Amino acid sequence: MKNAKNNGEKTAMNNITIRKETKEDFYNTEHMVMRAFWNIHGPGCNEHLMVHKLRDAKEYLPELSRVAEMDGQIVGAVFVSKARVVDGDIEHEVLTIGPVAVEPTCFSMGIGGKMLAEVTDAAKAAGYKGIIMCGEPDYYPKHGFITCDNFGIEHGDDGNFDAFMAYPLNDGFEDIHGKFYEAPVFEECEDEAEIEEFTKNFPYYKPLKLSCQWLHKERLGRISEIQKNSYTIRFLKKTFRLSSKALFITKAPTSFRLWETMLHLLIIRSGIL
Repeated sequence: MKNAKNNGEKTAMNNITIRKETKEDFYNTEHMVMRAFWNIHGPGCNEHLMVHKLRDAKEYLPELSRVAEMDGQIVGAVFVSKARVVDGDIEHEVLTIGPVAVEPTCFSMGIGGKMLAEVTDAAKAAGYKGIIMCGEPDYYPKHGFITCDNFGIEHGDDGNFDAFMAYPLNDGFEDIHGKFYEAPVFEECEDEAEIEEFTKNFPYYKPLKLSCQWLHKERLGRISEIQKNSYTIRFLKKTFRLSSKALFITKAPTSFRLWETMLHLLIIRSGIL
């Protein structure tokens, strides 16, 4: 059974193509990005609008950005744009990546890592000195990113934090110090009315503020599908469909432990452990 599972994963990876995005991909990419971020950090999301606007920004670099395609479907995307680090009168050009998204039904298949490898190789070959970005601090260090405090780089007026990371590409990055600023377009995607109107272009997903959104924060699982009376939680490579009542538990520490225990029992019963 184990060998069959590994063979299935290998076949899936062989079917993944990492390539540049085309105009024909725009809608499907935006829809995938929306699905990837929907109700994860709060009700709905704005990352699909961010992608839409980023393509028209002067800082956007389509030649370095990539999408992942599997069986004719867009299942991942990494968007690359120019950013800057300002040190007094000196301004250094660097790259930033984001949004970075993977189709929720395709987690744990190595798609994100495969896209990052292609993007970093292309950026290095193009001569850029390094990449600076904000992302999941438990994920990106696995792919060579380290926190920016190691380079004397701060995030605007916010200083340093675990999610603020860099990836050196070529000689000279170690000489870059100062405050990091990304393209203005990233600050132009917060208007709720604009987000709501743009979202009408896609299939309807209900924006919800859920007590279970902390599942993502605590790495206990991720909401991959919402139905009227149930939720599908993806954990590692397994999915669990649960009644909404099981998720609308209070956020008290005792309830957190209760949910963690419930999920652990489900995992054991599923055969993961």
